[in-house]
Amino acid sequence: MDQLFNAPSDTLTHGYIDGGYIGPSKSNLTGNEFSIKQIVAGIDKNRIKVSCYNRNLKVYVDYGEKTQKLINSYKFYQDIDSKKIKAKLSDGILSLTVPRKEKSDAVEISIS
Repeated sequence: MDQLFNAPSDTLTHGYIDGGYIGPSKSNLTGNEFSIKQIVAGIDKNRIKVSCYNRNLKVYVDYGEKTQKLINSYKFYQDIDSKKIKAKLSDGILSLTVPRKEKSDAVEISIS
């Protein structure tokens, strides 16, 4: 998975869709953040959607009226900070930056 665009096992869709091409993705962990690159060449930026819920990140194409086509899904086994996820589309490559959540120290709670 270290080679550029080597597809992880959870890739769901490859091929042509809606006049564009969905290709393989690459993901890795660098420092305190995960980096994901997904080929989405020719797909309108406004139709590409990213959602995150309970450590599950989904990338899909939205056709409106409750119709969607899942491109890829990622499950994280570490806590991630979903409020700080960044997405950028450039030259047909969707780049996602997913920061890990900082661990907090144990806090003693007083009982009243």
